[in-house]
Amino acid sequence: MREIVQSTIPRETIMQDGDTFNIKTIAQKITEVKFKVGEEFEGEIHQGKVKISPTLDSGKLRFEFDSPKGKQVQEREVRADGRLYLIHGLPTGDKVKTLKLGEEVEDQGRLGKMKVKAVKDGNKVCSTETYANGKTSSTVREVNGDEMTVTMTTGDFTVSHVYKRE
Repeated sequence: MREIVQSTIPRETIMQDGDTFNIKTIAQKITEVKFKVGEEFEGEIHQGKVKISPTLDSGKLRFEFDSPKGKQVQEREVRADGRLYLIHGLPTGDKVKTLKLGEEVEDQGRLGKMKVKAVKDGNKVCSTETYANGKTSSTVREVNGDEMTVTMTTGDFTVSHVYKRE
């Protein structure tokens, strides 16, 4: 299983025909969803099946849904640089968490409350997450030219993803 996860490079294709969209995601498994803007549909997230309400506003494709952790929002947008941005909204309403290098901040993760501290090491940004139960995980983001490698480690489990600028 670890080899499968480590060898996966997520890729998403979005096709639009008027108000109808088809999103195909290739990751650990291939998923495909077809929907029409303004019409609720059933989708699946890692916590299970949910009802998703899609809207399209100023070029942003927005999904709103209720999950066991509260209201979630996802936005997909192709920006001027030609890249697709996926923005996840948190139940708190925040969209982006900002870390100041070297400072520890409190945050809410999938496993509950945690403290996060990030430091820069050359072309790497390394963060350590410490959860209330004492468990820790780390994330290393390394940029080399047009590639960014993200390596996440929890216990003896490590996953790496390589993202390439196109």
